[in-house]
Amino acid sequence: DDDYFQVELRAVFPPGFNCISNGDLVEKGQIGMTERVEELEKIGHQYCTYKTRFPIKYISFIVGKFENRGQRQAKIPVVYYQASDTGYYHREWLEEAEKMIDFYSQAFGPFPYEKLYLVQRLWPQKGGHSPASFVIMNELPRFPGRSRLLKIHSPVDLSRWKGYFLAHEIAHQWWGQALSWDTYHDQWLSEGLAQFAALLYLQDKYGSKAYRQIIKNMSRAVREKAHIGPITMGS
Repeated sequence: DDDYFQVELRAVFPPGFNCISNGDLVEKGQIGMTERVEELEKIGHQYCTYKTRFPIKYISFIVGKFENRGQRQAKIPVVYYQASDTGYYHREWLEEAEKMIDFYSQAFGPFPYEKLYLVQRLWPQKGGHSPASFVIMNELPRFPGRSRLLKIHSPVDLSRWKGYFLAHEIAHQWWGQALSWDTYHDQWLSEGLAQFAALLYLQDKYGSKAYRQIIKNMSRAVREKAHIGPITMGS
């Protein structure tokens, strides 16, 4: 109630680009003649308007050269957008995203927003970001002749189990967005509950043996660092 709100956002951007934001896309087009002085130099640019139907904690949007690579309509619209420089990374995300939404909905309650857009981009770090009603998934750039090291014993990078990153980011729609924290001191709740939700999904997908291995890796990491002391988030 206190710091959640609804929003209508209008974005203007150059031709060939696309914008994805919180809420429903209610309008899009090209700027022609305009009475807005600030938009005179942008005649010929694209524009779009998003409007939320459910309260959100913060406004977020991303602009890029995104191509619609498919969509599904089950309980909510799920659409997969791919940045133009990630063409060789095409993922089969739509069906799996629907399975994750169904799994989490049964465990935690209905999906909290009007739609879910999956946005794929190149980024220096693996992982992603999960604002309300859309998820940004990162792909590492590939360099010929250079191999990647897989952190098998990492307590947070579970990429050896396909679907982990997507499961973690979609879980944030419930943990971190629909249900959030009082102050940044409590943000560990968002990450911890999203990670736990992802583990439950991986257990359902890969079985109890995989789940026990993941818990074993996490327990080992905690024991190795326990001597450092409690986590502090500053004053």
